[in-house]
Amino acid sequence: MVREKHNQHYRASIQAWDFIVPNKMSFLAGNILKYVERYDRKGTPLQDLEKALDYTNKYIENIDYHQPCEEVVSMGEYLFANQIEGTKKEIIIQLFHADLTGNIECLREVAWHIQKIIGDYDGNQK
Repeated sequence: MVREKHNQHYRASIQAWDFIVPNKMSFLAGNILKYVERYDRKGTPLQDLEKALDYTNKYIENIDYHQPCEEVVSMGEYLFANQIEGTKKEIIIQLFHADLTGNIECLREVAWHIQKIIGDYDGNQK
């Protein structure tokens, strides 16, 4: 049963799970994508970015267990349909590449970008 969604963070052209599931992304990568993709629409940006960073760090710790995902739903289509640009786009591309290949450097890049956004939010709240 799919419940009707009224929250702004669910109003994407392609829902995160409609990209994550068919592409067989890992649990950790799927959660990172979800939190990064909608952190600025949900009303709790710092909390969501910190969760994304926690999942990224856990993925880095467990990279030895990596199983490659597949690209069934086009990355370009997902980014275009949801108007994802800038740093958020870079994070999602690096994340997908890491999940596809097991490249730990891509995950470190994801973590760096998320930490930078968190720092920007912290700086704006002072």
